Amino acid sequence: MRSGKPAARRVVLGGLAAAGIVVAHGFGYALADRDPHARLEHLASTGHEHWSFVVVGAIALLVGGLALYLSGLVSERKQLHPPSVTGVFWRLVALQMSGFIALEVSERLASGGVAQIFNDPAVLTGLLLQILFAALGAALLALLTSSVVAVLRRIRARSRRGATRLPVSIPSGRSPLYEVATGAGSVRGPPVPA
Repeated sequence: MRSGKPAARRVVLGGLAAAGIVVAHGFGYALADRDPHARLEHLASTGHEHWSFVVVGAIALLVGGLALYLSGLVSERKQLHPPSVTGVFWRLVALQMSGFIALEVSERLASGGVAQIFNDPAVLTGLLLQILFAALGAALLALLTSSVVAVLRRIRARSRRGATRLPVSIPSGRSPLYEVATGAGSVRGPPVPA
């Protein structure tokens, strides 16, 4: 991942990983427990009382990471290159798998049942879904970056050529509004010396 500044790249990867962890976690539990009541009981028995705080934190990290990353792209003055999708994918897989396991272990520690964590179908499904959402996150970041880079290249190429002026017909009788809009004068001037 060569685009943007190093800190911004790390933060956007963290934000994408956090969002991927949360989304895959939700899908993992939804697929493992299709009955909503059983799913709620399962979530309650496995330490998910503070889940809403985790979701809010992941969203904040994703939004902040993307904002920092995009501002780094815009302020970059050298040649911009979209990130390697495979490089981002493998980083996200590592971050999401380890983050998901850490999240599940901490949830189970809070509820007192860590021993059977890898026998839980929701955990195994969520772990496999991390790979899918890492691929999706890498593809979306590459698409976003290449789109922003393409727009920036066009803007910078146009600014190097100079601003292109559109032909404007100038009315024969100039109105005060025209004078103000073109900077040729002002409706109000400075006070006249006495």
